Amino acid sequence: MLPNNANFGTVAEQYDLYRNDFPIHLFESLQNLDIKITNKRILDLACGTGVLSRFLQNSGADVVGVDASKELLEQAKKHQSPIEYLQGTAEKIPMDDASFDMVTILRAWHWFDPVQASKEIARVLKPDGQLLIINTGNNPHPILDQTFEIASNYIPEKEIRTPIPSLFGFSIHSLEELHQQGLQAFLAWQTEYEVSFDVNTWLGRVSTLSWYSNLNNTQRIELQKRLHSKFATYSNFALPHFFRIVALQKKSI
Repeated sequence: MLPNNANFGTVAEQYDLYRNDFPIHLFESLQNLDIKITNKRILDLACGTGVLSRFLQNSGADVVGVDASKELLEQAKKHQSPIEYLQGTAEKIPMDDASFDMVTILRAWHWFDPVQASKEIARVLKPDGQLLIINTGNNPHPILDQTFEIASNYIPEKEIRTPIPSLFGFSIHSLEELHQQGLQAFLAWQTEYEVSFDVNTWLGRVSTLSWYSNLNNTQRIELQKRLHSKFATYSNFALPHFFRIVALQKKSI
């Protein structure tokens, strides 16, 4: 469930435009690691604007996308694919028991209640079904440092996360909760890729961040002006990103 300090509905259009750099070629390589997509019934949980949902559908899966935000779902539906999109949360998934071969979660597990979400994911997965928890993000770079030096005055202190014991950024506590529900990790994999930006697309990416979603219009305009002034002379630049995945499988009964 989304916490009170994030409201992606207020930046749904920006999210659709500037959070669509999912590295499809990296995901495709996972099919060589016993992660198969074709002919699978897949739940894309916290699907947002459907970036991963559409890739899965185009790869031969039967996909249902679920998200808490009706505004993000509206953006997903604009892409006119055969995917069924439903409003719901990870803590109360609006689907039947044992109805999916796979559940995917892209850049969203940290928003969930790990105890209730683990129970619900185990409930909707078939025996031997798989859960893929995927995260992507920026690796260190001077442009990031400069951006957040400017943005720091706009980021609430509660948005600054304290590091926790993790596997590839995925909390050990969450793994324990999933394990208690019969889900066993069988793969942890990571690699790197680059995303190209210009000043406008970089400012667009910043506008999709969780803390930005709660800024008022005056704050957004002020921050965008300051960032544009800082990076106006920059031509295209590439920022290093990470791609991490933890894959789990539900025990057969």
